[in-house]
Amino acid sequence: MGLLYIDPATGWELPVAGGVVTQGYGPENTDPSVRHLYRKGYHTGIDIGGVALDAPVVSPRDATVVSADVNGGYGNCVVLECEDGAQALFGHLNTISVAAGQSVFVGDQLGGAGTTGVSTGVHLHYEWRRGGDDIDPVPFMLASAPAQSWTAVVKEALNLRSGPSKNDPILTTLEAGSTVHIGAEGWVPVWYEGRQGWMFAEYLELQASDTGGRSRRRGG
Repeated sequence: MGLLYIDPATGWELPVAGGVVTQGYGPENTDPSVRHLYRKGYHTGIDIGGVALDAPVVSPRDATVVSADVNGGYGNCVVLECEDGAQALFGHLNTISVAAGQSVFVGDQLGGAGTTGVSTGVHLHYEWRRGGDDIDPVPFMLASAPAQSWTAVVKEALNLRSGPSKNDPILTTLEAGSTVHIGAEGWVPVWYEGRQGWMFAEYLELQASDTGGRSRRRGG
């Protein structure tokens, strides 16, 4: 069983360790000059590069394998279906380690990263779908956070951005009253004396200001 990797640059869970997000999801992350090359006119998933051939690709959820075979331009491809009906697709794999109908659990290996199908180099195409249509995968890349996190309520309509800057792309806009989760696992952004950096949450004692100073200790 493998482990999900937390990308220190985004805080997202990636299903292949050490990966780097090289292209985001949607029209805003698709160069207009190459949109004609995409089946739907835009990039329907997230590309994760910077990994070696056959680097283990693991399941981000407990799920059932819907298909595990060659899938057109996706090359060697695995599709999982979660309990809520959402599906995750893993494209361009070099090898496949599972079979259709098989149950998998978080961290189980699905295959190895590759460059099969329509691909210009070793990377993972990571896509989420609901009802057959591609959807923004980012919420799913944060979806395990609630088990080990604090929650917060958005006070007014607010943009969720892909990075810690007003110049970063908007992923979605949250309505007032929406609940968000502040991750307490893996690498987390911290601020100290006006400087921003990253630290591993296992070695931090997290405190919630609205709980009378109570804190939760993690590891050490």
